[in-house]
Amino acid sequence: MTVNRESLEKLGRYLLRNDWTGGMSTGVAWLVFLQVERRLPPLSPGGED
Repeated sequence: MTVNRESLEKLGRYLLRNDWTGGMSTGVAWLVFLQVERRLPPLSPGGED
């Protein structure tokens, strides 16, 4: 069974594009998380009595 070289290259580019998309999405989500965390008020250490 022979595999076409062009189809392998297309598959490789597609997988690489998916890796970039997932990585960028993760990075953006992390930055949003950090911004939201900074804006939240700090938790009171004692709690309610």
